[in-house]
Amino acid sequence: MIPFAKPEFSEKTVETILQNISDALKSGYLTNGPYVRLVEEKFSGILSSLYVAATSSCTASLHLAMLLAGISKGDEVIVPSNTFVSTANAVVYCGGKPIFAEIETDTFNLDPLDVENKITDQTKAIIPVHLGGNPCDMTAFQRIASEHNLLLIEDCAHAHGAYYKNNPCGTFGDLSCFSFYPTKVIPSAEGGLLVTKNPEFDKKGRILLNQGRQGFGPSSIEEIGYNYRMNELQAILINSQISMLPELIQYRTKLANRYRRNLADSDYVNLQEVRVGNIHSYYSFIVSLPHGFRDEVRKLLTKEGVETSILYHPIHQQAAYQKIIGADSVSLPTTEDICSKTIALPMHLAMDESTVDIVSTKLLESIEWITKNQ
Repeated sequence: MIPFAKPEFSEKTVETILQNISDALKSGYLTNGPYVRLVEEKFSGILSSLYVAATSSCTASLHLAMLLAGISKGDEVIVPSNTFVSTANAVVYCGGKPIFAEIETDTFNLDPLDVENKITDQTKAIIPVHLGGNPCDMTAFQRIASEHNLLLIEDCAHAHGAYYKNNPCGTFGDLSCFSFYPTKVIPSAEGGLLVTKNPEFDKKGRILLNQGRQGFGPSSIEEIGYNYRMNELQAILINSQISMLPELIQYRTKLANRYRRNLADSDYVNLQEVRVGNIHSYYSFIVSLPHGFRDEVRKLLTKEGVETSILYHPIHQQAAYQKIIGADSVSLPTTEDICSKTIALPMHLAMDESTVDIVSTKLLESIEWITKNQ
């Protein structure tokens, strides 16, 4: 079986990880210690010296971002429906209301034009998601946020090492959130980052992620906080890969370019567009297939030993959100159309170009079989 995603560590990296774990165990610091601080320092360097706080997960970071944005009952936050549910859940945690906007037909990212149409007097923030690591139109979102006095919060769960117009994704928003889930560009045993250019947000965020304390032990409780600390073992895994990020992106791009070359001539495969000047991190390689093909193609590929993903069902169509927003109260025809046709192909460091060729061939053969047997 060719897996859809798989964390990959070289023997040398494993040796370093094990040595650092041994050192951490002997030191007695198992959470929020020197390895966590190192993650923060290294990512601050990558992200133009912004303030970086390590967290237990990207979901924790998104929740903290909503708290820092002051989201409360009645406040609206505009989000895409084509994303992992935690993007919207973070809004709901604070009593806010996620307002789902359309996505673009070419990039599959949040559509700035529809975002502007969804702004009301209750709108407080916008959360663009760099889907699969493909940078959103941050120039447009910065303009919209500025003109309407809204906070801009980047969901960078897929976007480690992605660039929008020569600047790293995560440096455009008032707040940004990253993930270190096991399948991500930099994998770990969970983990996240809360990034900001605002020192007051950073100060309060660090208090909130540490149960409302500035320190440890019987410190003064200044806020009702949360146990959102990153532990040292998570940080050790992350640190082992940070210096390799440019090479990781280069290798993923090499695999993606192979996919693009193999699939470019097919009339049945539409590729996710990456706009000129941007660097895609290729957390995943997403393509769109004709109506009715996607699910059948996935079944055929599974039989051939190729694992795929559809990434996401639209959040507004999920049963839990039907209860929150009202059944069938939201219509997003473009999102619904694209989400019914997209498929994410295998993309990870354990692959090589020959694996990409195998997947591409099996995908095209599956499509050919369907067209002949419809």
